[in-house]
Amino acid sequence: MFAIYYHKQTGAIRIWGDESATAESMLGPDYAVSRFAEPQTVDPLLDMIDVETGDIISRTRAERAEVMRPVVTNAIADELEATDKYMTVPPDRPASVATNSDAWREYRQALRDLRGPVEEILEAWPHRPDGIDAVQHLRDRLRD
Repeated sequence: MFAIYYHKQTGAIRIWGDESATAESMLGPDYAVSRFAEPQTVDPLLDMIDVETGDIISRTRAERAEVMRPVVTNAIADELEATDKYMTVPPDRPASVATNSDAWREYRQALRDLRGPVEEILEAWPHRPDGIDAVQHLRDRLRD
């Protein structure tokens, strides 16, 4: 049996997968469970449970943006951490590497400057100097 444990008032999905008695006791009285005979495809950022029917429903775009705020905040922090290595230029490196370091410095500052609603942050996300789109997967999840 496939189970989705969700908050009784908001419908926010907390745990999903094969039914587990441990999950039910671990979450406490604010949570309920919907059971399904077959496994379900669930993304807690995109989906929630209709608290009246127990059915899986899609979040609205506004709800997805709200739920994604901590994900986007973490993506900024992760990207800053992942690009730390570009900030140290050994003295014996060619000038082109130093120039690239300036591009990374500007990129990292632009990340730190991102503010506003999630949709605006994802639209304003700067281009990495190496051409990688670091947040396309988040933009895709936010789309209708």
